[in-house]
Amino acid sequence: EKYGYDSLAIGDTVLGEYAFGDCHTIASINIPEGVTIIEDIALGWTYIHDVKLPSTLKEIGEDVFSCMYGEAALYIPDGVEILGDDLAYQTGIRSLRIPGTVKVVPEYAFECSPFLKTVILEEGIERIEGSAFDYSGMLSEITIPSTVTYIGEYAFAGCPSLTTIDFAPNSQLQEIVERGFYDNAGLITITIPETVTSIASDVFTECPKLVEIINLS
Repeated sequence: EKYGYDSLAIGDTVLGEYAFGDCHTIASINIPEGVTIIEDIALGWTYIHDVKLPSTLKEIGEDVFSCMYGEAALYIPDGVEILGDDLAYQTGIRSLRIPGTVKVVPEYAFECSPFLKTVILEEGIERIEGSAFDYSGMLSEITIPSTVTYIGEYAFAGCPSLTTIDFAPNSQLQEIVERGFYDNAGLITITIPETVTSIASDVFTECPKLVEIINLS
């Protein structure tokens, strides 16, 4: 039975595909210690506003939080290593934290999250793939960890409120792919770390207020 719950606690090591997908009346869910994998679309297309993730979690599949309009904050616990593509596409989340145990922020992970304003990326993350944060309408600033070496196509594109992009000290960034920061209407200045060896075309196209690019490389 998928409908009619206000809250739910579960127990197992794997939360399977579509486990609670499209359950419109579940308000909260507590995923207990011991669960290591959440499979694809397990919580997608719901109005859950309170999700508790266990410290034992290692892998979160594709579309697990997609179109989950009620959740205000998503804090991925330390120890998680793998995030699936389209992880939280078009959600209502407002704040996000990704630990350094996650090495790759996948494609389309948080695309079209119109209320996403605060993003904390921890040291240890190595790649931010294409369209990971594009069209995050309220995202105003982002700090790229020093461990990130690659920023993919459209990774931070179409974020009209984004005015500040900082790179942590001792940045190891090597490559920014085409349109990595495309169509950011509020971006004014950016400093490229000295370690960068490749900046593709159109990285800053359609950034009308961008008046200064300091290229330390």
